[in-house]
Amino acid sequence: MSYYLLDNPPKSRQFYTTRNSALSGGVVIHTTEGAGGDTAAENTASFIARRSDPGSYHMIVDTDSSVAMMPDDYTAFGVGAPGYNSSCWMIAIGARSADLNSDDPRTHSEIDRMGAEIAAFFARNGIDASEGAQFVGEDVKNRPGLAHHGDVQSYDRSDAWSRREDRATFDAMLVAAILRHADAPDPGPFVPVPPTPNPTGSVWGPGSKGDKVREIQSIVGVTQDGIYGPATEAAVRQWQTNLGVNADGYWGPVTAGATYDLFVFLANLPAVAPSNPWMEALNNARAQILRTGSTGDAVKIAQELLNAKGYALTADGIFGPRTDAATRRFQTDNGLAVDGIIGPNTWSVLVS
Repeated sequence: MSYYLLDNPPKSRQFYTTRNSALSGGVVIHTTEGAGGDTAAENTASFIARRSDPGSYHMIVDTDSSVAMMPDDYTAFGVGAPGYNSSCWMIAIGARSADLNSDDPRTHSEIDRMGAEIAAFFARNGIDASEGAQFVGEDVKNRPGLAHHGDVQSYDRSDAWSRREDRATFDAMLVAAILRHADAPDPGPFVPVPPTPNPTGSVWGPGSKGDKVREIQSIVGVTQDGIYGPATEAAVRQWQTNLGVNADGYWGPVTAGATYDLFVFLANLPAVAPSNPWMEALNNARAQILRTGSTGDAVKIAQELLNAKGYALTADGIFGPRTDAATRRFQTDNGLAVDGIIGPNTWSVLVS
């Protein structure tokens, strides 16, 4: 493999030829925050070779090309926070995070190519893609997994798409691309269905994987990657607390049954009588009219309900452009007036 920074020695130091720590298998993903397009990877590589300050990656991708910058065992200067450069592998999409669009074929090409290169990195280093293709945050310093630059250096970074309201959509796209190129089972597009009782007694918990986990994740409002990790466990515990059942973090017959009863209850009552704090919060939320600019718990509840119906959002309590777009899609799909406002009519269908 040819490496750009070895063939084009940089003006200032952009790598070390060794690592202070063993390669963890963790991958930090970036966006270059520069102009995108078919030549973005090549243009960024040339810029890094010329720049006078530190900042580099092992790999840069764009819509139709990949540029390998240095060998895996070199230290790139991708993260300013301590510990990551010496143990992690750095990859960037040559684009601005604000320009990514899940409906744009160019974004699909960029994320697919990034997934292919991460899968290849895992294969070269003997890492199980099914283990590595999950977001583990700061723990990328210690084990295989994925993290956003904007998460591990949050004090002054916002890439790759770490602060996007629709972050979960892009996270799921990347995980699917990695698994697809690693010849691991492709999760494909996930379409959530109403939860059903669990008469078999099956239990899902930490370490579980597959379609049922993705269904659970859609209900509790976390990234639908099909892997029952710490974030899913924490979200299930919160969901169980909301339901008033034992919050043990495992999805079994009791939690499945209580969830089914909740959805039936919401579908058949014109108003929700508060029987626990979450029910009371939902009742209060339904009394509000939400639109772009609204914030707070009512918005978060609406986002969680949209998530449960397959409109992937980050439930952050901020009614921004992504929530407006999801609301309009929901209204279109359900024959409602399409105004982006969650009022009595939209609330009525949203909880059904």
